[in-house]
Amino acid sequence: MAGQRAARKDAPRSEEQVEDRDAERIGSVVTVGLFIGPLLVGWMTDVTGSYTKPFELCALICLVGSAASFLCVVPRPAEIPTTAEAGTSTSTA
Repeated sequence: MAGQRAARKDAPRSEEQVEDRDAERIGSVVTVGLFIGPLLVGWMTDVTGSYTKPFELCALICLVGSAASFLCVVPRPAEIPTTAEAGTSTSTA
């Protein structure tokens, strides 16, 4: 059973599987934010007596996120040789 797990873990993944895994991670982060955000804003409102600081915090988080989006780069596609390129030989006897 452990050998099967290792084989599956090392198996090459398709692009769709990688995208699905990335989407699951993003979904997890969003879910945590949706859970903690209202609790944090409510607590900050109770402590400060105003909605000003919680809204400023939300604005700051949005600014940091939008600034971070400029650091993103487009990934390069993987160079995978086609079967025609891999199976042909140019040498003649």
